[in-house]
Amino acid sequence: MNPYNYRPDIIHEVLCRITDSLLCKSGRIQAIYVKTNEGVLITVEPNTHIPRTPQRFRNMMAELLQKFSVKAANKHGKLLRLVENPVT
Repeated sequence: MNPYNYRPDIIHEVLCRITDSLLCKSGRIQAIYVKTNEGVLITVEPNTHIPRTPQRFRNMMAELLQKFSVKAANKHGKLLRLVENPVT
């Protein structure tokens, strides 16, 4: 596999910028969707705290791909989850 095809640092930076934006903080973003090259669709809740270090972000994404969702530590909701395809 070509390592340049997999850039978790880019998606990490983009998610940090989106969740830190004024639009997100004012509640105008309802959901964030990420689609991988393999067609896996990930939904990210706008209130998700994206880890600031790339290593912790990679660990969170690995947990997502293994368990199909990432739950909040002190809440009942899911912060990240995989969505079944096809999506209309």
